[in-house]
Amino acid sequence: MDFAGLGPAGPAPYIGDGTPLLIAFGPRYPVVLTVFRAVGVFLILTASAMWFLPGSRSDADLVLLKLGASLFFLLCGLALVMIHHSDNMPEVCFDPIRRELRVLVKAADGLPHVVLRRGYDSLGRVRFHKKRVELYDFDGRLLLGLRLSDPARRAALRSQLRQLVPICM
Repeated sequence: MDFAGLGPAGPAPYIGDGTPLLIAFGPRYPVVLTVFRAVGVFLILTASAMWFLPGSRSDADLVLLKLGASLFFLLCGLALVMIHHSDNMPEVCFDPIRRELRVLVKAADGLPHVVLRRGYDSLGRVRFHKKRVELYDFDGRLLLGLRLSDPARRAALRSQLRQLVPICM
């Protein structure tokens, strides 16, 4: 493996006053997210259409069956629409002052709670790709994979980590 992380390869980009860099998790495949949301909307509309479309029978024995099926369609549709909602996604905070990375998850009260805290010195290596960043443990296990398409954030993260973590090309 080729490690090139201890010496700077060029001039470091200006990253400001050392404020933490926040990166939000996102869906791995955006097309799948779009399909899930479309199917979810279809199921929600189907749940309500069972009651309002003309020609639907309202016999006493069918009402209970329609109620159960429409509740099932409604709940499944809501689950598919909300599966990758931005409020449910954790955020990763790279803190240059404390030299640590934190994974934050919003609780029910809306406040972020720390679920993972790792110092930069406990990371094995970092690999930067065109659209993502992968953080590895010392034994080679993948700890975290993030989509990172913004070049400014990528440069800021690289400048934060290059002094402390080996960067693998």
